[in-house]
Amino acid sequence: MYIIQIIYFVKINLVLPALVIKIMPSKYFVSRILALFTLGNMCQCANILYLSTVPSPSHNIWDKTLAMGLAGRNHKITYFTHSPEKPTENFAPIFIEGMYERLAQKFDYKEWLDYSTITIIKEFFGFKNMTCAFDLESKALRTLLAQAKNGVKYDLIIIDQNAGHCLYPLIDMFGSPPVIDYKNITTKNVLSAINEVRNNEVYKKNAQAISRYYRDKPQDALETAIFWVEYVLRHGGAEHLSIAARDMPFYQLLLLDILAIVTLTLLLVIFLVKQVIKSVKRKQKVKKH
Repeated sequence: MYIIQIIYFVKINLVLPALVIKIMPSKYFVSRILALFTLGNMCQCANILYLSTVPSPSHNIWDKTLAMGLAGRNHKITYFTHSPEKPTENFAPIFIEGMYERLAQKFDYKEWLDYSTITIIKEFFGFKNMTCAFDLESKALRTLLAQAKNGVKYDLIIIDQNAGHCLYPLIDMFGSPPVIDYKNITTKNVLSAINEVRNNEVYKKNAQAISRYYRDKPQDALETAIFWVEYVLRHGGAEHLSIAARDMPFYQLLLLDILAIVTLTLLLVIFLVKQVIKSVKRKQKVKKH
């Protein structure tokens, strides 16, 4: 069982997906991991389960792009998603129905504009937990569980970890493999922002410069993502890309041993300085008498 991180970089309203490989054994479950892969047998055309667990159209854009790119390479994709999708060759969606309606009842995202950072973090965790609870009760999940019961195996499982932490048990089951304020939005404000971007050459030049920087590479983002997914499949988990931190005890990983040594050293220095000061004071008293 292996874990691979996928990190999505956001810069100047441009979402750039990139893969950061970080292999870990199955016993290490890290809450900050954004994407989880499990690997089965090495093969050229893999059977892949893609869990697009975040009920968000924007997340579905990049998740579906990668899924369709892999399907285009003749990998068989089962796509677990909150967004309705049409099945195509090598692409079989499993629709989690009703989540967007539930979110509309529970969350008013316009209010988040007035929230503090701490409150937004709290709301986000509530969003994640509600999504997990909904997914666990869905007919779509029962469809997946039926597959596992019938012996279906996947060579690879991809989980969008922004909201899919409660679906980790599926791993073992499948064989271990510019900004406008919403409160003040008006037609005038929107048109003003659009015209500013259209007529100001600075925006165009900056966009063209960023485009040149981003495109100056041998592969586009989708080809890079597909390459690394297939690389891990070809090399049985790519254990050679693993990091030493996966085998460290927690006190070394968190540098607690170093912190303890530094703290003890400082305490020893303070103790010795106090002893020297006391010794000097005693000698001074003896000389006076």
